Amino acid sequence: MPPTFRLRSTRSRPHSRSRRAPRTRLLGALTGVLVALGAPAMAHAATTVVGWGRGEALGLDTALSVNPTALPIAEEATAAAVGSYQSESGNEFVLTPSGVRSSSSGFALISGTAGAKAVATGDVGTLILQGDGTVLGFGESQSTPTPIAGLSDVTAIAVGGSFSLVLVGNGSVWSWASGATPAQVVFPPGSPKATAIAAGDRQGLALMEDGSVWAWGENSSGQVGNGEEGEPIETPVQVIAPPAPGAPHVTAISAGDSSSYALYSDGSFKAWGGNGYGQLGLGNGAVNEDTPTAPSPTLTAALPDNYPPLTQISAVGSATYAIAAGGDLLAWGDNEDGQLGFGASTSIYDFPFPYPSGSPEPGAYSEAATEIPQRVGHLQYVSWLGVGATGLAQIADGIPPLRPKHLGRLPFYSHVLGTISAPEEIQVESIGESSTTVSHIQIVGPDAGDFEIVGQNTGGVGVGVSDQLPITVGNTLFVYVRFIPSALGERSATLQIEGDGETASVQLSGYATEAPGNTPGATGETGATGLTGPVGAVGPVGPTGPLGPAGPTGPAGQAGKNGVVVFAAAASKASVKRGHVATLHFALGNGTTGGFPATSLSVSAPKGLDLRGGKSATVASLGAGKSRTVTLKLKVGTKARRGTYKVKVTWKLGGRTVTRTVQLRVN
Repeated sequence: MPPTFRLRSTRSRPHSRSRRAPRTRLLGALTGVLVALGAPAMAHAATTVVGWGRGEALGLDTALSVNPTALPIAEEATAAAVGSYQSESGNEFVLTPSGVRSSSSGFALISGTAGAKAVATGDVGTLILQGDGTVLGFGESQSTPTPIAGLSDVTAIAVGGSFSLVLVGNGSVWSWASGATPAQVVFPPGSPKATAIAAGDRQGLALMEDGSVWAWGENSSGQVGNGEEGEPIETPVQVIAPPAPGAPHVTAISAGDSSSYALYSDGSFKAWGGNGYGQLGLGNGAVNEDTPTAPSPTLTAALPDNYPPLTQISAVGSATYAIAAGGDLLAWGDNEDGQLGFGASTSIYDFPFPYPSGSPEPGAYSEAATEIPQRVGHLQYVSWLGVGATGLAQIADGIPPLRPKHLGRLPFYSHVLGTISAPEEIQVESIGESSTTVSHIQIVGPDAGDFEIVGQNTGGVGVGVSDQLPITVGNTLFVYVRFIPSALGERSATLQIEGDGETASVQLSGYATEAPGNTPGATGETGATGLTGPVGAVGPVGPTGPLGPAGPTGPAGQAGKNGVVVFAAAASKASVKRGHVATLHFALGNGTTGGFPATSLSVSAPKGLDLRGGKSATVASLGAGKSRTVTLKLKVGTKARRGTYKVKVTWKLGGRTVTRTVQLRVN
């Protein structure tokens, strides 16, 4: 059952570091926080999710978890909504393929949430966005997720400290407080449509389709960003104008307890609002800002290595987290409850810090944040963070123990049916400070039998290959795979390498063709050594003269030519009715090191088939390692005889001709 919590009315809260009773606010969620700025596409199946901060909120048997700790989640999670600690239960939620899971129940599934697309939580309740665009809501007065009347075609949800927001497919934004009915947020006439929303404790943000950012709500700390600090703003106002042509544009928004953020396409960000804990990350001495402001040039110049472009920014209460390009995790702001995960608590960091995974002694980091921790082991390859308006904890996807260096499909190009390729070397890195124990390596998939693991080692080329497992990987594991095609056409499978409970995957792909196929020519033999010169003539009285000099070395033989590209029919049989068009597909793949010019395919049909037009097709130039499919459309005449015909398709490339045959049945 989902956790229950007390709904409360809006109230103000001073910014101070004095201890208060456990805070009861839940974290609101936002949308549009992820942007792609070259972050690596991971080829691992990450199943570990880690959390840190208030242990009770994370479902952990500890008051604080000041280092990232694995959470008991049975499957891969793709997002999280994190909130502040409650005295009786935690209130964190993660989104998984099976549905939404709650930390208060040991991350058990919430019934009726299969296929959910998003989850958001806050002081006024929890929202779950279903796959059909409807929204479920629950709280203390309604412990079972129940559809919220009047909401459909919803594309995004967010929950703040005292209100909820949803974004509808037509670009309108709807809001409501506890116990109220959703009502449309009224923007000034002529305003563009919204594309993303964020809910802070008591302020709302909207990113519009023209790239502008609008805000409204509580403004006691300048969190609306309209240049003022004081009374609430009831009607949304534009706080970031649309970008100039070619200029960086806002790609995501986030809202914390009393702070607001905009992430730009170049990886920079602007922040505004409350900064009592340094959560804006501006390096301005924890001074509030009432307009969107970028970090000071002095700060960014001092951190060239530790402040790279960002791909995601997530405000949680008075702490801020960001994923840097490459997947490194940064954190700054309030660390009263260890929510920065630095291995200690009771410190404030007023600008971004690299995120170490070690456990330094409490007090090892400067209270004034003038010293930067060294990059000795830190969370890497992070792809998502939990989001929300308030909270004392954070959740992220964990550290995979293995990461393939070969991303995407590993091609074996063209090989003649039944032949065996040379082994391909596949490298997998061990990530983190400790070694990884690889316990199992296998090939799975529809064509797994067409690929064979020769062995593996940890030293690379020139080091003996072994088939013994387990194997300890301190840096890089080398796995050797070869291709033995059993059928014509493309063959594919997946290489799976299991280490420390997680699996790294590499896609394998090869192409089988008939002879001649891609058979590289052999290198010519070296020319023979020239004959030894004749012996010098004997002098009349003196000794025998010296040997003549050796003849010149013969020229080296001519190097063999590269093999031809793949040329094979996608299907060996086809059928067509008289008077209709037969469509034949042929796969071409250049397995050589050079490109081929434009060529053509031509069709030769036996008598009686009565083909009409379409007997040739132009093949565009094909670069090294490239492939494509060429389609021939053959119209069979109405006078064609019924039966099966052998249609020959010829491809001429330079002085070489390759022919493929397709059996065409005419009905």
